[in-house]
Amino acid sequence: MKVEDIAKAIGVTLPASTQADAGRAILAELDALADSPTAFRRQLHAVAGDADTVAKLATLRRLDLEEWTGFEMRARAVPRCMRDVATLAKLVAKRCEEQVERLAPPVRVAEPGEREVYDGPACVPDGWAAPVGWRVTPSGVFKEHADELDRVATRPVWVVGYLRDVDGHGYAIRLAWMQIEGHVEERVVASVSCADSRGLVALATYGFPVTSANARSLAIYIDAALEANRTRLPIERVAHRMGWLPGGGFLLGSDYIGPEAGRTMLAPDPGLDQLAGAYRTRGTWQGWLDEVVLPARASPMLWLSIYNAVASVLIEPFDLGDNWSLDRSGETSRGKSTVGRAACSVWSDPRQRMSWKTTPVGIEATASLLRNLPLSLDDTKKARKPQDVAAVVYMHSGGTGKLRGKPGEAGRGTGLRTTERWFSALDSDGEQSLTSFTQDAGARARVLVMKGDPLPDGATALQVGLGCEAHYGHLGRRVLDWLANPDHRAQVEAWWAAFRPKWRDELAVAGPVGQRLSRIIAALHTAKRVAEAVGLPVASCDPLTYARACACEGNVEADLPADALRALHSIAASRPTHFYGRHESTQDGAPKVPPQGWLGVWAREATWTVLDVRPDVVRRILKAEGYDAGVLERWRERGWLQTAAGMGLRSKARLDGSAVNVYRITRAAIEEVVG
Repeated sequence: MKVEDIAKAIGVTLPASTQADAGRAILAELDALADSPTAFRRQLHAVAGDADTVAKLATLRRLDLEEWTGFEMRARAVPRCMRDVATLAKLVAKRCEEQVERLAPPVRVAEPGEREVYDGPACVPDGWAAPVGWRVTPSGVFKEHADELDRVATRPVWVVGYLRDVDGHGYAIRLAWMQIEGHVEERVVASVSCADSRGLVALATYGFPVTSANARSLAIYIDAALEANRTRLPIERVAHRMGWLPGGGFLLGSDYIGPEAGRTMLAPDPGLDQLAGAYRTRGTWQGWLDEVVLPARASPMLWLSIYNAVASVLIEPFDLGDNWSLDRSGETSRGKSTVGRAACSVWSDPRQRMSWKTTPVGIEATASLLRNLPLSLDDTKKARKPQDVAAVVYMHSGGTGKLRGKPGEAGRGTGLRTTERWFSALDSDGEQSLTSFTQDAGARARVLVMKGDPLPDGATALQVGLGCEAHYGHLGRRVLDWLANPDHRAQVEAWWAAFRPKWRDELAVAGPVGQRLSRIIAALHTAKRVAEAVGLPVASCDPLTYARACACEGNVEADLPADALRALHSIAASRPTHFYGRHESTQDGAPKVPPQGWLGVWAREATWTVLDVRPDVVRRILKAEGYDAGVLERWRERGWLQTAAGMGLRSKARLDGSAVNVYRITRAAIEEVVG
C-alpha cells in the first residue's frame, strides 16, 4: 500500500513536500509512456479525472514550478496530445490557486468604499491598509469597479517604506512583492521609476509582477498606497555613497557606525553593492598586528602607508585641506604592491584593490562612492595612457569630477549634472612615480613620493601579503569608534593645530613645494597619533623623518626651471659643433654648417660668458622634454637670461656675420644648475 493511501486511511494530512514527491512520481510514470502516444493520452485522461492526483500535481507546481513547466513542454511534444496536456494544465493551475488561497492568511472583505486591511508578511508595517478602491490578496492586486474586481497584478504588491537621500539626491520607495516561488522580495526603487511605467517595467528583471499592459495601473496603485499609508510607513535615511554622513555617522560598506538617531542605510545600487562588499572584517585585530605590521615594523613606507589610510577619514571632519597622494615607486618585485595591500587592509579586503588599468571616469566614480575612504590604485604602468595618470592626480586632489552638461529643463536649453565630491587620500605604487608622468610643479606639490625598496626581502613581503589577506578591516573600525567620542575629536583638532605649523616651519628651508608637502606630513603625524590611540604599536623606525626627507627631495625634483635648463644644456653639450664659435671648418677655413643648421652661438674660449640659442631651437627642445614655454619667464626672473631692451625675453647675437635673435643664457646660471 502507498504512503498516501495509509495516511488517508488513518486521517493524517501529508506534508506538502511529500505531496510534491508523489506528484513527481506521477510525472515519471507519464514520461515513461511518452514513446506511445495512445497509452500516454489514455494515462493523461486518467490523471485529469482523479481529484487527488490533480491535487498532488498542483502541490508540485506550487513548490517547484520549474519542474512542472519542464514536464508541460515535454508532454506537448508528444503527437496528438497537446489539447489533453492543456486541459490537465488548466486543472492543475486552478487547483494550485485554490491551495494558495487556502494557505494564505484570512482576508476580511472590505465594504464598498472601505479600506481593506491585509495581514501581510513581516516587512509590511502594522496597520498597513490598501487604499480605498483597491484590494490586495494572495491572488494579486485588484481595482474595484461598480460590481466587479479588475485584476491589476497577478501577485500581491506592498509599499513598505519611504527613503530620503541624505545628500539631497531625491527620494526612493521600498516595494515588496510576492515572487512566483512564494517568498517575499524587497527592493528600493527611485521615486521617479515608480511614477513612470517604463521604470516599473524594468523591475520585471527582479520578478516584479509587471508588464507593459499593467504598468500604468500599478504606478497609480503605488501612488495611492503611498498616500494611504504615509503615517504608517517608516521614513528611512539612505545614501548612495560611503563615508561621513550629516549628523556624524559613517557608512563603512553596508554597516552604519554612529548615533542611532542618524541611522542610514546604503542604497542597494548594484555597482555600489559590489564595492561595499569589500569593506568588511576578516580574521582578528591581533592577527593583523602579528602578521602584517610586526614583520615589516622597520619599514617607514609601511607605517606611512598605514597612517595615510587613517588620515583619509580625517580630511573632511577636521578640515585638513585639499586631498593628496602617497606614492611608492621603484623597481618591480620589491614589495610596493604588498605595502599597498597592507594599507588597503586597514579598511577592506586587499584582494579587491583597484588597478590603474581603468579610465579616469571609472576612478572618478569610485572616489565619489568611497567619499572619505582612501582610494588605492596599483601599478601605474597599467594605466591606459600616461596622461591619464597626471589627470587623475589633479582630479583627485581637487576632490571633484568633471563638470558635465545635460538637457535643460523649464525652458532652458542646457543644464548641469550634479558633480560628485570626495575628501580622501590616494595611495599608489608603480615603477614610475606619479610625478614622472607630468613636468608640472603643481603635481609635485600634491604627491609625497617615496622611492626605493619598501620591504627588506621577499620572505617579509610574502608574510605581509598572506597576513593582510587573512586579517583585515579592524584598524579602520577602531578609528571610527574612537572618533565617536567628542573628547577624542577635540584631541585630534589639538594635534592638527600643533603639527601643522611645526612641519611648515621645519620645511621652510625646503622651498615652496616642500612647504606645501609639509601639510601632508602634518596630516600623517595626526593620523599616527590617532592610530596609536586605538592600539597600533609605536613604529620601531622614524617614518616622519623619512617623510621629511622625501618632501625635501620632492622640492628639488619640483624645480622645473632648473630641470629645463639642465635638459637644454645637456643637448647643447652633446652637439657643440652645431654652435657657431665651436664649429668645425672646411679645408679652406670656412665654417662648416651643420646639416640641420646652426643651433646658436657658443664661444670656444674658456672664458665664455653666455650661451646663445636660437628661439625655435629652445622651444623645440622644451616641448620635446615635456616643459612648458613658461619656464623662460622663470629663467628671466632668476636672472638666468640676458635680455635686450624692447625684445622681451630675447637678445641679439652675431652668427657668421649676421644678427640673429637668441635666448642668451648666462654662464653663471649654467654653473649654478649643472655645476
